[in-house]
Amino acid sequence: MVKKLASLLLAICASVSLTACGEQGSDAVQRLNAKCSKASDAIQYNEKENSIMYMSELDSDTSSEALPGLSCITKTVGVTADELNDQVQDDGSGYLEKNGYSIGISSTEQNVTLNIEDQDK
Repeated sequence: MVKKLASLLLAICASVSLTACGEQGSDAVQRLNAKCSKASDAIQYNEKENSIMYMSELDSDTSSEALPGLSCITKTVGVTADELNDQVQDDGSGYLEKNGYSIGISSTEQNVTLNIEDQDK
């Protein structure tokens, strides 16, 4: 039964776009920016590099949600704050690939900076 479902899913994915099956296209960062830059000024898009820089120290706490920019990023990318934290090494930096995104992480005791690019870049 499980094999039948898996092969059915594979057949469906083969006949539709990869984006519909969970793969991100090369414009994933642009879509992430379009969605999350409205949530916070802490999200800055670099058009030349097609990347997003998120800096928690710039994330305003004027909304009812703490760190609205980070919340939007984690929800959209499908990563948790715990997963990001688990990747940070002793030197305060790390790297994570998830759902078509490459995420560079830099952390201090008080702030976190994320650099997000398309994984296939």
